[in-house]
Amino acid sequence: MRRNCLVVLLAASLLVTGIGVVYGQNPPAPVLSKLEKITDDLYVLRGEGGNTSVYLTDEGVILVDVKFERNFDDIQAKVKSLTDKPVRYIINTHAHGDHTGGNQKFLPTTQITYTDEIALNLGGKEPSGSFLN
Repeated sequence: MRRNCLVVLLAASLLVTGIGVVYGQNPPAPVLSKLEKITDDLYVLRGEGGNTSVYLTDEGVILVDVKFERNFDDIQAKVKSLTDKPVRYIINTHAHGDHTGGNQKFLPTTQITYTDEIALNLGGKEPSGSFLN
């Protein structure tokens, strides 16, 4: 009886591990965001993960939270549909991947800002408030 329980437990563990490996190799496709106009220079991208705010300025675009890495192309396309100006700044509201996952894709041309607490949660040893590359 005890041996049967061990065999079942081992089989279940292997199944869960296998599912994790398959899921990791085949991440879900990004969900396209819906662009919603708030004012003439402020928009929000609603969709997967946290929302992304898009603020248009004369010097470029400010984004608040950039979702997962897989959402980068969708965010870029939506921004380009609004302006030919580059994304200059990203503001992260917290460190979850659905808000910061796309940060690296915007570097080195975009300054990313965040609080000291977020810096530590993102793996920084010393809080810096922002980074450029």
